Formats: sequence, structure tokens, C-alpha cells
Amino acid sequence: INFQLLNDTYNPNDALTGMITDASGNLFTCGNFSLVNYVDRESLAAINLNTGLPTSFSPNPYVGSGGDGYINALAIKDSILFAGGYFTNIGTNAAARNNLAAVNIKSGKAASWTANTNDEVKRLAIKDTILYAGGNFTNFKNKKLNYAAAVSTGNATLLNWNPNLDNTVNALL
Repeated sequence: INFQLLNDTYNPNDALTGMITDASGNLFTCGNFSLVNYVDRESLAAINLNTGLPTSFSPNPYVGSGGDGYINALAIKDSILFAGGYFTNIGTNAAARNNLAAVNIKSGKAASWTANTNDEVKRLAIKDTILYAGGNFTNFKNKKLNYAAAVSTGNATLLNWNPNLDNTVNALL
């Protein structure tokens, strides 16, 4: 990784909230930004670590009829990037997804995997084939779950894990 090149070229126009790398040498970043190195990238971008420049990956999360959505957290499993935040649509196919989505890391298209929440997802973590999500939500896949949930990374099956928390989750390990 050429950190100097990355520092000189990355240049988002607002805050970052998360970063993760994939096996292909890309750095995925999320936050409140709308530009990366003067290229339109709404809250989610991939940076080639060899060049320091944004890739064509551009799933552009948004709310409603085009309002700005944002991404708080990222996790990767194989060729799928899981993104959590506050949005109603995501992907190059503008798929309806509420606050949590699976996106193909090559195409930026939202996968068929669906695990909607009723409010913001703040953090994600993966262990084996389980995606853990935490945030402000109290409903996950149409089931009452307070602030934390576990779901299969493969088919979005909600798992029988319910810590029944009494406040927002701001961190997962």
C-alpha cells in the first residue's frame, strides 16, 4: 500500500465512518461524503490501493426520492460488501433496501439478500457466515429486535439470537 499516494489522491469532502479492504487490493470507505478525489461517490466508495484513485464502484445509497443516504459500517464476505447506515435504496440497480444491504464488490449492484431494518444500522461484524448488526433499530426483518441482530451472510436468514438491549449499539467486536 502506497500510503503517501493514497493520502495525496483520496481526498473525500466530508467525514469517514469506516474502511475495509478486499482481497483484490481495494479499500472500501463509507461516511457522509459525496465526493472522493472530485469524483461523485455518495457515502460509499472503493479506492484502488495501487493508484490511490476511486474505482468505478458506485452503489450510491439514497433515501426516498433521491435524498442523501449515508453508510456507517462495512463488512466483507467473499465478493459481497455488507453496508449498514441510513438509506432506502442502494446499488447500481437502485434496489429497495432499508438501512442494511449486500452489494457485489465488482458491479456495485445490490444482491438479492435482504434484511431490512426500521432505523439506522451503525455497526457490522462478521464471524464465519454470521453477520451481526447493531444500531438504532427495533425491528429487523419484520421481527421485534432491539438494537442488535444476527443474520446469515448467505441467505439473510434471521438467526435465533436476541440480546434484547435497551439502547443503541455503537460498537461491535
